Amino acid sequence: MDCGSEKLYITYSLDWSEILWGSERDGWNHLYLYDAATGRHSQVTRGEWVVRSVEHIDWNTRQVWVKAFGVVPEQDPYYAHLVCIRLDGSDLVVLTEGDGTHTCNWSPSRRWLIDTWSRVDQLPVTALRDGETGHLILELEGDRTPELVRSGFRLPERFIMIGRDRETPIYGIIVSPQHLISPRLDIPSILLTMALLPSPSMAWE
Repeated sequence: MDCGSEKLYITYSLDWSEILWGSERDGWNHLYLYDAATGRHSQVTRGEWVVRSVEHIDWNTRQVWVKAFGVVPEQDPYYAHLVCIRLDGSDLVVLTEGDGTHTCNWSPSRRWLIDTWSRVDQLPVTALRDGETGHLILELEGDRTPELVRSGFRLPERFIMIGRDRETPIYGIIVSPQHLISPRLDIPSILLTMALLPSPSMAWE
């Protein structure tokens, strides 16, 4: 269930004795576990990253799997990774690796995990992983981006710049025309930004 876009996530345990709730009370979107009878609670996930969605809860093993943004240092914070953590907040494991956004598919027993990841400048890579540790078992499809580049395709360029507060990193991409002769050539450009507006703002330069 998505707990990022609507800013609301709440679910009960199988016996209705506990509540798992999403909140931004510490400044980051995280999960909290409540005792349904007393209201006592503890923080399940924490840190300078956000829970985007809850993928699965196993109340018997006391574990929860979430899609997380910003959980891997030095990567674009908008890249999604799969994370497993115990409901007492211990044993956090990032099950995916690779500098990009990940989508995952489980085997019926949840013993194995098929992890596919990509970026705007890299074609998808797919691997079979251990569902408990994230350990790589077998690469199913490798990175074929070099073949695409050799064919003449111009990849988008990623960049990072600092915001007006001189602290906040702003992540973006530049998509150039496929047949651009020179990167120094003056051409019209379209600027799209995702900010506080409900939809992208657009401007011509």
